[in-house]
Amino acid sequence: MASLLIKNIPETLRRRLQKTAKQHRRSMNQHAIHCIADALDASAVLPKPIRIQVPFDNKFVNRAKRQARP
Repeated sequence: MASLLIKNIPETLRRRLQKTAKQHRRSMNQHAIHCIADALDASAVLPKPIRIQVPFDNKFVNRAKRQARP
C-alpha cells in the first residue's frame, strides 16, 4: 500500500481532523483517507439526466420487471 506525507498542515486543521477522527472512532490516518475519498467522490461529474418518452408509472415498471425475468 502506498504512503502519503502531508507537510505544513495548519494546526487548526490538524485539531479538527483529530477531533472528528475521535468522534468516528478512527485513527487520524483512517479518517484522513475517508475524508479524501468522500471529497473525490463528491467531485465526480454526474451524467446529464435523460428524458424518456414513455410514462414512468407502475404499469411501465411492472412490464419491465416481467421482461427481465427468464
